Amino acid sequence: MILDSLANTLFENVQHSHGLFSKHFHETYTLGITHSGVFKSMRLKESALSYKHSTRIINPSEVHFGDSNSWKYTNIYPSVSLMAEIYEQIYF
Repeated sequence: MILDSLANTLFENVQHSHGLFSKHFHETYTLGITHSGVFKSMRLKESALSYKHSTRIINPSEVHFGDSNSWKYTNIYPSVSLMAEIYEQIYF
């Protein structure tokens, strides 16, 4: 089954990120994979480091910011409705 809501999903492949990310949020989930470099993210008064081959998940509307150093990554931004559709296919 092909999900119609997948057509509106943003896929981002960044080859080189270096610098600060100001506070922001997304209306979607953020599912990310770090390919190389390091990313330090801050959210909910906690910090986390993303190294090579690590994954990240950020919930919708969660304010976050960070600092990257020669960071190469891929992010996928699925909507809440898409994640609900996937959940329903897996569990129902």
